[in-house]
Amino acid sequence: MPRRPSPRADREFSATILTAWRQNVPSLTFRRLCVNFDSIKVLHDHDPAASGEWRLRLYDGARWIDPPLAARNALDDVDDDQVVSLRDPRDHRSCQEIVNVPQSGLIRIGAGGWESDAIDDLIADHSGSITKLLDENDNIGFLNHAFDAREHFGTDAPHDSISRPTDDDEHFGSDPAPGPGGGDYRLRYRITELPANGTTPPRVTVPDVRETRPAAASSALRAVGLVPRFTGASPTSKAFVVTQSPPAGAAVAKGSTVTMFLRTGPLP
Repeated sequence: MPRRPSPRADREFSATILTAWRQNVPSLTFRRLCVNFDSIKVLHDHDPAASGEWRLRLYDGARWIDPPLAARNALDDVDDDQVVSLRDPRDHRSCQEIVNVPQSGLIRIGAGGWESDAIDDLIADHSGSITKLLDENDNIGFLNHAFDAREHFGTDAPHDSISRPTDDDEHFGSDPAPGPGGGDYRLRYRITELPANGTTPPRVTVPDVRETRPAAASSALRAVGLVPRFTGASPTSKAFVVTQSPPAGAAVAKGSTVTMFLRTGPLP
């Protein structure tokens, strides 16, 4: 049991004891990434009798967000094959969301939601008559893509990804087939890298390099500040560009990569 201090004890001083230690922590290198959601194409609206009433959420690598008001209104009455813009017409920023990602980390892009119609499905018996109404919300599928440094954090080209019926990670997978039992929508989005000071890189227009030789295509792209990348046949003088991504006329950040598919033979 501690002793009680004497009433006559001298209390004219005090002391504060601090303890600490030193540890070397390696500095982290971060990449500043700009995420833009462009559009969504409905493949299966989950309403057999009328338009679907979708509630969509988007994940930008840091948080879940709602689409702009105009997009929410459009998705509230949506049909198969309809394309809805996810850009706010009043938002003139070139970057919707900025995410800081460690060099050794990854950025994850996601989407999900439900179709909220009160009557979501009709099930008929073998005679064709309606026997049951399901009054439940339908899951409209989930999209979950991750990009790390090996994939340049997804900055090589725009993405056009199909949702999955579950939240399976699509990092190394392929997109499922659209429609019932497969994907419910296509989400188009872009990831670009920002300089260290956070300013948005200048945008340039992608030239049309189809039906040109690799040397000429490279020169045209480098002239506007873009990086050529070839797939398919070897980039020799006998090859030519069949397709390119991003397409001609697209506005992309300076320094972006344009991927071209080559074929060998005479020019068309």
